[in-house]
Amino acid sequence: MEMIKDCGIWAWLDILLTFVALIAAVVAIVVAGVSKSKGAAIGVALAALVLAVCVGGVGLVGTFMGNRMTEAALSGEGIDPDQKERIRAEGQKEAAGCTTIGLTLMVLPFLLSAGATVLAMVKKPQA
Repeated sequence: MEMIKDCGIWAWLDILLTFVALIAAVVAIVVAGVSKSKGAAIGVALAALVLAVCVGGVGLVGTFMGNRMTEAALSGEGIDPDQKERIRAEGQKEAAGCTTIGLTLMVLPFLLSAGATVLAMVKKPQA
């Protein structure tokens, strides 16, 4: 929970996007299983796959923004150089948590979407 608090809004956005990606992955599996159109099934599955990858992307953006905020806070002259390095190290550690959150949350929707994509691609077209 501490990592989510450190990452801030980016972690919460990632959690929300993960729910959306999971729903899209389940829909893609269902569509791949019941759709008569192979192209439609592949399209839905690939859209779910893109959403899953976006979950990891939000984590990376959170890390970038966290590092940027840390550097902006350290840009002034009133901070002792030794303190700057400690603050920078702690800021980078907290920011890196966003990547960890994003990539961890990405795993399940990515695997489900990839499975739906494979299912849609190997499915025989129905007449």
